Amino acid sequence: MKAFVSLFFLIWLWPAFVSAQSNLKSKNSSDSLQTYHLKEVVVSNEAIDGVISNKEKASTTANVDDYLKKLSGVDVINRGAYAAEPVYRGMSGDRAPVTINNMKIFGACTDKMDPVSSYVSTNNLKSIAIVKDANAAKTMNATAGVIAFKTKSPVFNKNKVWSGQIGSGFKSVNNEYNGQFSTAYSKKKIAFRANGTYRKAENYIAGGGKEIQFSQYEKTNLAFSGSFLANENTIINTAYIFDLAQNVGYPALPMDVSTARGNIYSISINTFFANSQLEAKLYGNNIMHVMDDSQRTVVMHMDMPGWSNTYGAFINWQKETNGSTWEASADYYLNQSRAEMTMYPQGEIPMYMLTWPDVQKNSISLAVSNKKQINASLLLSMSARVEVGNNEVKDEFGIKQLQAIGILGVTGNTFLLPSISAKLVSNIGANTKLNFAASYGQRQASVTEGFGYYIFNSQDNFDYVGDPKLNPETAIKFETGVSAETKTVKWNLQTFGYYMPNYIIGEYRPEYSQMTIGASGVKFYVNLPSATLVGFEGGLGWPFAKKMHLTTQLQYTYGIDSENDFLPMIPPLKNTLRVSYNNKQWAGGIELRTALAQNNIREIYGETATPGYSILNIDAGYDFKLDKTLLRLSLQAKNLLDQYYWDHLDFNTIPSPGRSINFSIIMSWE
Repeated sequence: MKAFVSLFFLIWLWPAFVSAQSNLKSKNSSDSLQTYHLKEVVVSNEAIDGVISNKEKASTTANVDDYLKKLSGVDVINRGAYAAEPVYRGMSGDRAPVTINNMKIFGACTDKMDPVSSYVSTNNLKSIAIVKDANAAKTMNATAGVIAFKTKSPVFNKNKVWSGQIGSGFKSVNNEYNGQFSTAYSKKKIAFRANGTYRKAENYIAGGGKEIQFSQYEKTNLAFSGSFLANENTIINTAYIFDLAQNVGYPALPMDVSTARGNIYSISINTFFANSQLEAKLYGNNIMHVMDDSQRTVVMHMDMPGWSNTYGAFINWQKETNGSTWEASADYYLNQSRAEMTMYPQGEIPMYMLTWPDVQKNSISLAVSNKKQINASLLLSMSARVEVGNNEVKDEFGIKQLQAIGILGVTGNTFLLPSISAKLVSNIGANTKLNFAASYGQRQASVTEGFGYYIFNSQDNFDYVGDPKLNPETAIKFETGVSAETKTVKWNLQTFGYYMPNYIIGEYRPEYSQMTIGASGVKFYVNLPSATLVGFEGGLGWPFAKKMHLTTQLQYTYGIDSENDFLPMIPPLKNTLRVSYNNKQWAGGIELRTALAQNNIREIYGETATPGYSILNIDAGYDFKLDKTLLRLSLQAKNLLDQYYWDHLDFNTIPSPGRSINFSIIMSWE
């Protein structure tokens, strides 16, 4: 029966809900701030995936997680109402890392409370894309793919010196008030933009009226960027992001966050020639994260601060010649990760340990790619990348901790990570494209997997210990698909398979005693012989009437290890069906999100079977002008039927928000 249902969905509800990848803008772009912030954020897989777009009116109540879930194959892990962790095809963390403007950034929380995506605000977000070839990511190796964020940048437009917008909104489900602004200045040779967002929310209400304790948050995000046209061929760019989250509750975890702070900065030079361009960037980021249980009832109070500091540089060159595009890049970064835990047992001396023992990682990489139009109907892309580096534990106390439990080689390790990929796109007739891609890649173990020391996972109730001798995890991937577009319909289907030798996962060690009170035991990160993931994504877009559009997005992943046990945190079959209306002033839609039950679970990871659900959302937006000021009103009803449900990726089966009426207004001017 389940196979029949899956086949029915596949035939009739092929999905995609994303727009084509944005083109590189030239130095002569005349776009204004107004057209930037009023456009839908571009979300994109690769162009060959045949993605299908569906625009909505922007609102202040949308967050980054809402845009992430519009990407085919992307889902999120929720631990509360704030800072969901991106998942791509059932893989997250270092398997599917996040970059911001091609910069390498690492979170500072051992419990993954601060994914990199949490440091970008929606009104500063230009695009999100999945990059899967060896060179396009530019700054890292990844076994699943890189989720690449691009933020908005200043544009030169001498006809519009000043432009900007302000907006505010409200969500009823958690009494969230939010406000945002942006402003831009542009002259012939200099331009800058500034924007900010503020959000403050109380505990949210799940379906049926249940209040979810410790789900509040407060967030401020500020961003500044400037561009200077040094000459007709050269632009100097600077950018800075400040993000501060305070009093953030995580109801699925035993601790909350008192402060999470990020400072992200860069300076770059772009030089344009007749058939080529060169980009060089220096960047840095400093992330600080403080876990806090002072508002919880606990057996023993703990402080758990963490820090992640990254400094890097890269140079990237692109050249077009004779129907061929070459790209080459060189990259270096240094990351320092440190996390502490201080326990305060009643009537005893505080106990201190390092959960990340001050690990310093140096990495350098070289990459090259070529995209060649072989003939009118055949496009071939090839890329290669190699990353070399080393990890070194800088704190002697951290070394002794791991040595005390028999972990050898804790002073550090070196690594060599090759990656190679090829893609072939063929036009079949005037309206259909076939694509095939194959790749080989490796990733080094994360700081937690390599050097973590008794890091508690509340999902399976085990303490985790890393191993610096882990082999790099490998991914051998094959992907193929077809897409077609006619005057009346667009559709696509993409299938994939990953064979992953040395898959990294936690394994129970009964001979070790747990450190966390009440934990079930200790797991060490190990290399499994292999793991396999297969699945598909599909989409259908149909303008069935004037100004009316139907889109559907379907995705599924199946994962097992070498012992035929299911992999953890794999989402079930999901579909998003939307019917929308759009004209110059009005836009609106009805959306049905459906997930089948997930019974393919890994019990030793603490997973339980998750029932299926269907959630109904509606939205409407209206634009009108007052002189030179544009007003946008937006109204949404999320989870209209107030369903009580949780997603399989929601940590510890925490229920999702119930019915929410969201309202926002945005005022823009030239």
